[in-house]
Amino acid sequence: MLESLKSWNYDQDPVECLKFEIPLQQIKDDIKNNIPIFENLIDEFLLKNEHRVQVLLTPDPDLERQITQREKEKLAAIKASLSEDELSKIIENTKALKAAQIAEDSPEAQATIPRLQLSDLDRNIKQIPIKVENIPGTVVSLVTHDIATSGKTVVIFG
Repeated sequence: MLESLKSWNYDQDPVECLKFEIPLQQIKDDIKNNIPIFENLIDEFLLKNEHRVQVLLTPDPDLERQITQREKEKLAAIKASLSEDELSKIIENTKALKAAQIAEDSPEAQATIPRLQLSDLDRNIKQIPIKVENIPGTVVSLVTHDIATSGKTVVIFG
């Protein structure tokens, strides 16, 4: 709803962009008549797009030192705000945690860890049937398959 107000800033009718029935019906008709919708948009705005951008990332050789310094200052401020008892409690908890981390798990706890056996693995290599299409006029190859992906689409550029 607030999106409509953006057009109002530019002396356009803010109600106009809320009228979606006609464009939606056009899309439905195109889908019904097997007229490509997204394919044309992908072709126009991605594959045949002549716009380019170059991003230059310049490392800051001092960044790690700055981050470390800020962290030390923050920790020093926290430590200064703690009482002797609170500080002692944190040290005790840390020692207890380290001891628990290096302690061997009991056989009962180890028995609860699921284990994968070689017999659980399929010895046959699964072949994935793929179809490779070269897009005319581009260096793009389109690789597709008919494997169910729970409605997920993966696009890899590069």
